[in-house]
Parts: sequence; C-alpha cells; structure tokens
Amino acid sequence: MLTPISLSMALAMQVLLGGSSGADGAFAPTVNTVLTVPDGGKFNYTTINIPSNVTVSFTRNQRNDPVSFLATGNVVIAGTLHVDGEGPPTNRGGRGGPGGYDGGDPGHGSAAGAGHGPGGGEFSATSNYIFGSAVHATAHPHANATSRAYGSQLCLPLVGGSGGAGATDSQGGGGGGGALLVASETSITISGTINAQSGDSGGGSSASGSGGCLRIVAPTVTLTGSLNANSGWSGGSGYIRIDAINKTGISGYKNPGAAPGFSVGSNMVVELPTMPSVALISAAGIPTNGQPFFHTLLPGEPSSQPVKFSLSNFPACAKITIRVVPASGVAVESVFEPLSNGVETKNVVIPANTATAIEVYGVAIACPA
Repeated sequence: MLTPISLSMALAMQVLLGGSSGADGAFAPTVNTVLTVPDGGKFNYTTINIPSNVTVSFTRNQRNDPVSFLATGNVVIAGTLHVDGEGPPTNRGGRGGPGGYDGGDPGHGSAAGAGHGPGGGEFSATSNYIFGSAVHATAHPHANATSRAYGSQLCLPLVGGSGGAGATDSQGGGGGGGALLVASETSITISGTINAQSGDSGGGSSASGSGGCLRIVAPTVTLTGSLNANSGWSGGSGYIRIDAINKTGISGYKNPGAAPGFSVGSNMVVELPTMPSVALISAAGIPTNGQPFFHTLLPGEPSSQPVKFSLSNFPACAKITIRVVPASGVAVESVFEPLSNGVETKNVVIPANTATAIEVYGVAIACPA
C-alpha cells in the first residue's frame, strides 16, 4: 500500500510522460517576442522565464496546431503569455489564436458567413449579434439555441475556441481563443497573465468568438496573477484546467472561475499516448493539407461532393461532424457515427458560386454498456 508521500512522488513522476525534451534550451526573452508555432506545436525548453515587462505571443503554423510550452525545469511567468484570437479587421473575420478557429466573413450588404469551428456562431438576418456568438465550454444565454458546448474540462485534447458570425455590413466575426498547454516537471509560478481570450465582435451586428483552452501542469503550481479563457462582448467562455500535486498557492484570478469552464485536479499526464484524432484528407476530390479547407464549385459541377477523412483511436460510438461553412449564408452540419477507425468518405452538399469551408470534427463519447 502506498503512503501519501510515495503516492505524491509517483504522481509527480508521471509528468514526464509527454514532457519536455529540453532540446530548445532555456527561454528567457527580454523584449516582446512573437514565436512561430513549430509543426506539432511543441516548444521543448529547459526553463522558462518571462519577466514582467515582456509579452510573448505566437504566429500560427499552416496546420494551426495548438501550443505546448514545455519545460524540464522551473517556469516563471511574470509578464504576459497569450494565444488570443483576433478582433476582426474590416472586410474579413478575425483569425483564431493557435488551435482556435476564425470568425465568419462579413456580408457587404448580403448574408454574412458563419463562424468556423465546432461551436461557430451562426449568421441570422433577423437576429442580433448575440445569436451569432460562438460557443465553447459555455454559450451566451441568448445565443443560437442550436449551438452546443464542446471540448473537455481536462483540455485533453487541446482544442481552441470557435469564431463568431459576421455581419451584413463590412464587419467580420471575432476569432476564437487559442489552445495552450504550459507544463513543467518541477514548478510553475504565475504572477503575470496567461490568456486564451477570443476576439471581440467588429461592431454592428457581428459577433464574438468563444474563449480558448488553457492547461497548466506541474507538481507545484503557484498562481497569484491571472488566467483568462473568456470571450469578448458576447461569446461563450472556454476552459481553464490546472493539474498539480501541490495546489496551495493557487489564489489568483481565473476567468472563467467556476465549472464547467474551470477545474483543478491532479492529472499529471501531459498528453495521452493514444488520443482520438480526425484528419481531413480531401474534399471535392482535392487533396488537403489542413482544416478548414476552402473550395468554390466550378460551373457544372454537381453540388454533392465527397469528403474523405481518417479516424484514429475513436470508440465505435463516436460522433463525427462534417460542417459546410459558406462565406455567405448558413452553415450546414452532417452528424454520423463512423463505421470504424481508418479512412472514410461521406458526401455533402456544397453551395454553388461561393467559397466554402469544409470542416471535420470528432467527439469521443462513452459507449453504452
């Protein structure tokens, strides 16, 4: 039988699973720094020290991977570390933070685009901006009744926030907050700020994205600063998860600060060795290299087009959603249970004469006994 001390040591050692290799050395910026997210999203440091006058942000990679900020030693964040979504500039939707999803495009006098992502806001010509706000852990109380929460309180896997819908004028929707894991094999001290906030609406009837996902993992976590995975004006909040053995120093500000968006535990595994995943292979016969994939049907092409994707490590009763998001008009979702893991093809209807995003998402749920 394990004593409390040996149990704590066993749990602490588990943080090595999926932890840092240390290959990137020490990270100690002295000026504001923008890092390009590498393929796979992992930064492998020995120590991390962000001083109080420094902000660290990220440029998304082509696959829009979430960010894993890993260290073998101590992490000290007195400044600002963020994966915030973008507030929309004129004439397009805001970009999501790394691992988050973009806002919908403006309509320029006609129907605007829905927000991207599994909780993307839906455009409505007859409702205000709140209806088009994105969802993640929660939804705005007056948001689209068909919107549904997604993601996991554990932030396993890391998934960012979704985009808000655009407006009928020149304003797009806000981008979703990104997804960020900060993990140390020793300790994490946060007296500054870590953010995965969404972009706000662009004004008028455009809508906000939803907050992203922050996960903090270390044997000892001290928080006297702030963690934020909230939305802008109208979107739903994201998730904050803290996993630690020693939690006595967690006293700072959290937004969201209560369930379902906020939780604390002792899950010291940085990443699972087998994580359910879905990858888009092709749409309308065109190979893809990431999600979402944009396509415009040529004149004479049939509206029903194949979408090919691969599934890994999903239970038999998983739910798979293909979301068709035109740049103008209403998004359409098709939900089904896959036949098996591997490669599958499903047909969807793509509207003619408009750029359309094809997005594929999976939800791993517990199978009935």
